[in-house]
Amino acid sequence: MFGVGMTGAAQGAEAAIHFGAHDTELRTIEIESKNSAALGGFQIGIAGLKLSDAYGGRAEKAGFLIENSSNLVLSFSISGDSIDAGAGTLVVVEYASLNDREVCFIEDTTVFSDTRAQELKVDLGDCLSVGNCDLELELGRLPREVPAGGSFEINGSLFNPCRGDLTFDGVRLKATGPAEADMPIYDGATIVVEPLKELKSSFTVRVPAVAPAGRYEAKVVVLREDRPVTESHFSIVVK
Repeated sequence: MFGVGMTGAAQGAEAAIHFGAHDTELRTIEIESKNSAALGGFQIGIAGLKLSDAYGGRAEKAGFLIENSSNLVLSFSISGDSIDAGAGTLVVVEYASLNDREVCFIEDTTVFSDTRAQELKVDLGDCLSVGNCDLELELGRLPREVPAGGSFEINGSLFNPCRGDLTFDGVRLKATGPAEADMPIYDGATIVVEPLKELKSSFTVRVPAVAPAGRYEAKVVVLREDRPVTESHFSIVVK
């Protein structure tokens, strides 16, 4: 159980945090801070993502131990060091997945203390808009090759990592190579995937007997109102 020891609320000493740079490729978010008193430890709750790591910033520079759970960062010194009053990047968090369209601080689990274990008043910045929480498509194992005129199975699962319902109304298979293909897999009524639920499905792909031999780069594309939502790629050789 994570926690920062407190013996009471300090009057007049404050800290403020807000989200800084968001690197979508590295899946990192910088947490910026400003504190008027030296910090002896802090705990930051974050909603809307699943944390995988936390490091760097003023906390690491001060020699603080930095730990994390799926939505909590805990940092303190085991040798009595402190983070001086000032401003800058406090810590960098890395996430495994985004669970909502916004990432927000959790007031109830965000606590800062000074060097005497006195609680500091913390001002929490606005939520960070990430805007890319959506369905995730994963395909099962696929054959490496298939004969012209033959067929193969595609097994897939759609996962909703977000807090609200997500929908789709179409799935297509597209391929490029010696020839091009664009075929519907599903085109019908809107299907709803509930939060944190997985939808599994399988379908058979029949390769025309006249399909030219060679390697094809293919992808399964999930659509919502004719716009791609998520896709998964694979290669296959037609013999």
